[in-house]
Amino acid sequence: MPSKGLGASGNKCKDTELRGGQNTCCGDKNGKLADLRNNALCCTGDPNSRAGPLYQNEIENRADVLTFTSEAFNTPLHIAVPLNAQLSVSLDRPDTDLIVRLADVAPDGRSLMIQEGALRPRYRKGFESPELMQEGEVYSVNIPIHDIADTLPAGHKLRLHIAGSSFPRLARNINSGGDRNTETEPYTAEITIHSGPNNPSAISFYTLPAAID
Repeated sequence: MPSKGLGASGNKCKDTELRGGQNTCCGDKNGKLADLRNNALCCTGDPNSRAGPLYQNEIENRADVLTFTSEAFNTPLHIAVPLNAQLSVSLDRPDTDLIVRLADVAPDGRSLMIQEGALRPRYRKGFESPELMQEGEVYSVNIPIHDIADTLPAGHKLRLHIAGSSFPRLARNINSGGDRNTETEPYTAEITIHSGPNNPSAISFYTLPAAID
């Protein structure tokens, strides 16, 4: 099961290399992040909301989204479940949301979503054991990505997004650490993704043999 270390490409908040360092993005305090993949009628009530894999380039240009992109593959890459994002994360707030997406980047630059996953860090140990995060402390969190099998053709790249919200498709988090049903004052959360030998971050997945080409 390959584990792909994250290399920075187009990160929006700090122009630094993730390998052996850290990258930071800022989650909107109102929990707003344009989500191009609104499940029709599920959450927005808008019959024009589209479901399924959509191009993500508009989201990738936002200042509150980190993107990490591989080199182009010389041969087709067949990815399969399980898929996970294993991240070393620190926050300046006691809680936020972590939204990760995988995208297939074509040679012409179009970025098509493959699949996504989400985690509210207070539930990193399970819903039965909520635990807020301490400011500045680095935590290792696992974000399962929903099941899928996909093939990236030769010449394509694999891209990872990391963001702090997928509202309105997912319930917003005002980053207070309190009860989202009763608290009303929102806060901006600074999310830092760490990497290197002491704080590794990677995505992992199975690959299928080339014989299926």
